Amino acid sequence: MASDSASFKNRYLSSKYVDFWMADRGMEAGRSVWRQRLLSFLPFEPADSFRLLDLGTGTGALSLEILNRYPNVSLTCLDFSEAMLIHARERLEKFSEKVTFVQTNLRNSGWSKAVDGTFDALVSSFVTHTIADMIKKVYQELFELVNPDGCFLSCDVFPPPGPILERIYHKSRLLDRQYGIKMKTGAEKTIPEVEQLLRERRESYKAFFKADDRILTIGSPTVMNHLEWLKEAGFDEVDCLEKHTRNAIIGGFRNKR
Repeated sequence: MASDSASFKNRYLSSKYVDFWMADRGMEAGRSVWRQRLLSFLPFEPADSFRLLDLGTGTGALSLEILNRYPNVSLTCLDFSEAMLIHARERLEKFSEKVTFVQTNLRNSGWSKAVDGTFDALVSSFVTHTIADMIKKVYQELFELVNPDGCFLSCDVFPPPGPILERIYHKSRLLDRQYGIKMKTGAEKTIPEVEQLLRERRESYKAFFKADDRILTIGSPTVMNHLEWLKEAGFDEVDCLEKHTRNAIIGGFRNKR
């Protein structure tokens, strides 16, 4: 039975889906590693004072790590989902004096007008793939929010550029999962058994949307596309800072003026 979210694009508006999504501990463990890697590329020292915008804050996981690492940060958390922001406000409650929450949709042209001022850094974690059809325009708009000598950093999942790498990425994912299961539980799983576990995980999402809807298909924007669009938006230096199969951290940096 489908959830109360109106569509795949709006699934995070559903409190039922958000609760289900938060309960996926395996997914969260993997994302936590990439969030930590993203923070390692922020060009600040722990005692620095700076303004930062978290695009697509969600439940506040990345924001919490930023606040714990940088006690003098002034943080703006932006998301379109009240169901998500409820959890973010609760998670970040003890930092309330340092945090501003903004509810607006990155899909809407002019979303940047909902935030005040400009920022020394913008970050996002596992957001851009949810707005893949709009991301070029989002990059053009967010560039205007980045101060000179500032940056935009994003960690996310990206599709392979073609069928050869799709097969290679899938094989690598199965081997990684097989090794992770062994390290965590001591169990020796065959590759077919690991593949069945992943299939069962996909099936659990069918209560909310068709399994095919959530696959990053060939033809969706790749890392190379994202870097090209960041450069077109105006960033002086862009790069893929770290990558492992589908997971990657990309960045755009502005020079001093």
